[in-house]
Amino acid sequence: MLFVQSCQKSSTGDFIPAPIQSDTSWVSTDSIPSVTTAIEKPVIVDSFNSNADESGITSGDSLAVNFPAGGCMTAPNNPYTTIKNADKVRAAVVLLTSKGDIIRHRLSTESNGNPLIFGTYVNIRLFYKGQQVFWNGALPPVQVKVRDYNILKGLKYYFYQPLPASTTNGRDSAWLPATNPITGNVAIYTETVNRNPKTSYLIRTNRLGWFGCDSLVNYANANHTTTRLNVILPINYTNKNTIVYAVFDKIKSVVRLKSNTVGKTYSTTNIPVGASITLISLSKINNVYYIGTKSVVVSSSTPFTLKPVQKDITEIDQYLKTL
Repeated sequence: MLFVQSCQKSSTGDFIPAPIQSDTSWVSTDSIPSVTTAIEKPVIVDSFNSNADESGITSGDSLAVNFPAGGCMTAPNNPYTTIKNADKVRAAVVLLTSKGDIIRHRLSTESNGNPLIFGTYVNIRLFYKGQQVFWNGALPPVQVKVRDYNILKGLKYYFYQPLPASTTNGRDSAWLPATNPITGNVAIYTETVNRNPKTSYLIRTNRLGWFGCDSLVNYANANHTTTRLNVILPINYTNKNTIVYAVFDKIKSVVRLKSNTVGKTYSTTNIPVGASITLISLSKINNVYYIGTKSVVVSSSTPFTLKPVQKDITEIDQYLKTL
C-alpha cells in the first residue's frame, strides 16, 4: 500500500515517484502558497506628468491609462498634499485578461462567495520620489482602456477587498461591486483603426489598487441549484505547497478552492450543478513543480481526486495560456 501511494501514473503510462516530503502537516488557516510567482504577468512601468490632463501611460494597443491633472496626493484623503508641480509620477500597472492570468496571480473571481464572470482586472500603483501616491476621489476619475477582442456585455465595476488575515494565511480576493457609479463604472469603447472596429473596456475609477469588470455567474440549470465542490489530493500535497482551482470551461470564471485543515481537502461553494469545469492543482515541493488536472461535470458534493505529475514551470505556463 505504501508503494502504491508513493507512485503515480503519468500521461505516458510510466510510473513516477511522488514528491518526497516528510512534513505532511497543514497550516491552521486557509493558505495561498506562492507557487506561481515565477510566471506572474510582468509589471508595466512608466511615468506621466502629474499636472497635464492628457498625460498617461500606454502598453502597445492593449492598455491606455489617463490620469487627469491634479489627482495625485502624497497622503490619503488629503488634498493639501496634492503634487502641484509638473513632476513625473511613476506608475506600476498589472493587467490580467485571461483565466490563466488569474491563476498566475493566485486570485479568484468571486464576490461574497459567489462566482463571477470577469472581463479584465487592473492593478495600479503610483509612486512619487519613492513614496506611495494616492488618488483624489473628488477630482475626475482615472480612465483605463483595455483592448479585448471578445468583449463581454453587461459587466459592472468591481474593486478588490482583501479578506481578513484571520480567514486566510496569504492573499485572497473578494471582489465587491461599487455602490456608487462615481466610485467606478464600465463602458464599451469602440474605435476604428485602419477601417477595422476595435473594442475595449473603458473603466473609470477614483480608486487605485485592484479593480475590474465582472458579472455574477448565472445558474447552469433550470432549478437554480448549486453545490459544494470538493477535491482531494495525495497526502504530500498540503496547503503549504499547493493551490487548487476550478476553471469554468464555457464562461470566463476561475474560482480558487479553499483549503480545509481538518479534512485535508480543498473546496468551494455555490458552484452551479451541471457546470463543466477543469480542476487544476499547482504545487511546488522542494523547488520542483507539479500540476494535476481533471475535466468534470459538477453534480454533487462527492469529492473529486487529483493526481499531480511533475512538470517544468515553463510547461505549466504554456498550459495556463490554453485556458
